Formats: sequence, C-alpha cells, structure tokens
Amino acid sequence: MMGPALVLTSMRTATGGTKGAPPISIDDLYGLCFLAEPSIRPPVERQPRPMFDTDIGLNEVVIYLNGGLHSCKDKVSEDFVLHMFESSVIFFPRDASNKPQEFRDILKSEGGTEELPQLWVQGKLVGSGSELKDFDRVW
Repeated sequence: MMGPALVLTSMRTATGGTKGAPPISIDDLYGLCFLAEPSIRPPVERQPRPMFDTDIGLNEVVIYLNGGLHSCKDKVSEDFVLHMFESSVIFFPRDASNKPQEFRDILKSEGGTEELPQLWVQGKLVGSGSELKDFDRVW
C-alpha cells in the first residue's frame, strides 16, 4: 500500500510539471485573456435628467454624496454612510460631486438644495448637509 506522499510524487514527471499539460507562456496567457474582450469600451454615462429619474424611480432610499461611497470627501457624508450601513438600510448611493452642474440644478428644482450629501426617501428630500449629522431627527 502506498502512502499519500508517494501517490502525489508519482503523479509528477521528471521535470516537475503535470503529465500531459502543454507548456504555456505568460504571453500566451494574456493573449487568451484578451481574445474574449478585444476592445474595451468606456462606460456610457446617462444624461442628468434620466439619471435622476432612474435613481428615484428604482430606489426607495437614495443618497447623493460628496464623493464616492468608499471615498467620501467630507466627514458628514462619511459618518452618514457608516450610519446607514450600521442601520441595515438598503440605499442607493450616487456621487453627485463629480456630476455636471445640470445634475445639481435638477436636484434643486425637484426640492433639493445645493448642499451635499442629500438623503431622498420615496422621491422627496428628507435632509441635506449638516442636517444629516443628527441621525435620529432625520428618521
């Protein structure tokens, strides 16, 4: 009876490779990877109005942040995002700081403000900016 170590070593060839496996270079591997996706297209961003309408239409709770979800540009946004995660609330985040001025104008025309972050629930602004520091008042 052979032990497990002997079985494993008997499966290898004299050069240390696996039996029957063809040699492959790094260049061949990269070539195989890029065969599936020969051209990479940048993502297409929607226009501001359809973007806002889709955000509000598909999501009950939307937060327009100053910075990304994991890279907030201010302490209020960061603290509020952490609070939302701890509360187990399902929400949709959108970085509004890198959107064109037209997007912020749409937020303002729909009842929002110039301040970020903004919390929208069921299509209505609930709080924005420093108001979001008081979590209990917002809810």
